[in-house]
Amino acid sequence: MSWPILASATTVHCYMAWRSEVDTTNLIEHLFRQGQKVVLPLVDIRKHVLDHYYIQSFSDATTGTFGIHEPDPKVCVSAKISDLDLVIVPGVAFDRRGHRLGSGHGYYDRFLARIESLRVGLAFGAQIVDEVPVNGLDQAMDFIVTEGEIISCGAR
Repeated sequence: MSWPILASATTVHCYMAWRSEVDTTNLIEHLFRQGQKVVLPLVDIRKHVLDHYYIQSFSDATTGTFGIHEPDPKVCVSAKISDLDLVIVPGVAFDRRGHRLGSGHGYYDRFLARIESLRVGLAFGAQIVDEVPVNGLDQAMDFIVTEGEIISCGAR
């Protein structure tokens, strides 16, 4: 929570934890308290993309695609990806070069390919592996934050 990169971000794109992903509830509450803007993704399963919406409280989110808590587009304002300062990304596994193994649907990789924002993988230390398989569509992280360290990947 005290990481200067997080503290200096005006608009933070985050995720709501799904399955065994790192829980972001406390992080999002911290961002609200600091007056930072919070953006969450919404899965558009028809277009196979992520849409992005500002939330002002957890009540702005509802259970959506795949059972993930997502912003309710009926009450949330759409966000422009060009406004994002920092994007916090979940993953199944990461390596120290910043490569990420996702859940296999490619939503985040397609999103990350379109942004200039700083990319931060959020993981448990046990999710850091020697090597993640990479293909031409995979997008690397700038940093990975675990409960024990901040890894500067230097991938981009």
